[in-house]
Amino acid sequence: MSKTVCRPVGPAMADTPPAIDFEEERAAAALTASSRDAASQLEKMRSALNEIDTMSTRSFGGIRAMATCALAYMKTPDAYRHPDVLAQIFGSIQAITDDAENFINATAGEFGCDHKDKDWFARMDARELARDKP
Repeated sequence: MSKTVCRPVGPAMADTPPAIDFEEERAAAALTASSRDAASQLEKMRSALNEIDTMSTRSFGGIRAMATCALAYMKTPDAYRHPDVLAQIFGSIQAITDDAENFINATAGEFGCDHKDKDWFARMDARELARDKP
């Protein structure tokens, strides 16, 4: 690609400023735009990391509180007379972990950083191969 350079022409060349290199100008403008894009992407990542931190703090705090209650409840005879209370606590813990896992995975996935279980994919590939060959 040839460079576009404007040079002054005529007898007054000695009094004119140096030639303007438009390729350098374009490259500088592209670099500036690229820097803005990188800064924008970095800000989006910071925001996502903050959201992940918030979700994990709330989720783990709730799980800790429920586990503490369940363990304290198990020190009473009622826990063994009414195990359904413990079952409800464990169901709530399970729901919180599912929500947190899905949120964190989806948020990380927006940046291509979500967890991919390679073993699961290998099992699915093997299953497909088994279906293809009787």
